[in-house]
Amino acid sequence: MSEKIESFLRKHIINKAKIPSLSPLVIRLIEVASDERNSAKELAQIIEKDPD
Repeated sequence: MSEKIESFLRKHIINKAKIPSLSPLVIRLIEVASDERNSAKELAQIIEKDPD
C-alpha cells in the first residue's frame, strides 16, 4: 500500500471509526457456532435464554 493511501486511510477512516463492540450474546453464539460439535439446537438454547 502506498504511503499516500495509508495516510489517507489513517486520517479519514481508521482514526475516526467508531465500531461498536459485540454483545456477549453474539460472542457466545460465534464461539458455539465455530465448534463443529455443536448443533443448531445449542444455538437456539442460547438465543432462547436472551432476555432482550
